[in-house]
This record gives sequence, structure tokens and C-alpha cells, in this order.
Amino acid sequence: MPTRELAVQVAKDLENAATKRNARIATIYGGRAYEPQVDALQKGVEIVVGTPGRLIDLFKQKHLSLKNVKMVILDEADEMLDLGFLPDVETLIAGTPAVRQTLLFSATMPGPVIAMARRYMTQPTHIRAADPDDEGLTKRDIRQLIYRAHSMDKVEVVARILQARGRGRTIIFTKTKRTAAKVAEELVDRGFA
Repeated sequence: MPTRELAVQVAKDLENAATKRNARIATIYGGRAYEPQVDALQKGVEIVVGTPGRLIDLFKQKHLSLKNVKMVILDEADEMLDLGFLPDVETLIAGTPAVRQTLLFSATMPGPVIAMARRYMTQPTHIRAADPDDEGLTKRDIRQLIYRAHSMDKVEVVARILQARGRGRTIIFTKTKRTAAKVAEELVDRGFA
């Protein structure tokens, strides 16, 4: 997972899905103490969900053993590339057994992600979520606009857009839950509910 928010979300979803199996799941990410994560790994887990940075730290310190891994799932591979994590991901994959199942999910397939898939996957199948004839065009009845703004001005820009006449219903997407909560709080403070 490229971010701690996504790792936590996926781990919670796995815990909910695995309630009948009693699967032991460890969530491993930076920004929190090593000890509870190391303790969880030492007790033994079936599933590790984590961010590349902390996983590579624990792997190099020999707290994370990858020798019995049967499945590797890379979610948001393009995002991990953008964040500079691909070398860490490749180091982690190289530490797993050669015989394993590998799943790679990515919104886009830039060259380095394709190269990694070819290196670490056997007969990979590329499944596209979109119609192959779709050239990425927006539906004709949707109007798209781009506003460039400094990160400190984004909420102000969003607030001004929300004040526009005839705006209609609006969905705001953010990269993380934390950012979504912050934007929502600031918009409520500005009188939007």
C-alpha cells in the first residue's frame, strides 16, 4: 500500500472479511512505534498489510521474514512508483519464494510498473476496467474544468466553486481520509453543510 491510510483501511476490511477464519493480520506502517509491529510479527501472522518504507525497514532488520509468503498483492502500484517506493517493493518481492501468486493493481500502467510485472510475474494477464474502445473521453454531458491552486489555497478555491450558481450536487475527492476530514471541517467552518 502506498499510504498508511490505505493500509489501515485495507487491514480493517480484511479483519471484517476474516471474522470467521480468525486470521491474524498485522498492519505495518511508519509514523508509529516499531515495537507493537515487531511484536505482532514475532507472534506470527497470516496476513501483513503495510507500506513499503516500514516493511523494508523491518525486512532489513530481520524482523519480517518473507520466506513463507504464498501471495503478494501490490495495490496502487503506480502510486508507489510516484512516491519512489518501487525499489523497496522490488527488494521485498525478491525476498519472497519464487513460487507464489502475485497480484498487481494499478490505475495506470507506466513503463516501470509493466517492467516490474514482467520481472516478478509468470504469464501476467492485463485486465482493463474500461472498454477497450474507450479513449478516456468524458461523457458529453459532463463538463470538466481544471483550476491550478497552491496546496494552501485549495479549500478556498473549492469554497468559491461551491458558491457558484447552478453548481448542483458536488463530490469532492481527496487522496487520504485525513485530507477529506480536514477539507470537510474547513468547509463546515465556512458555512457549507
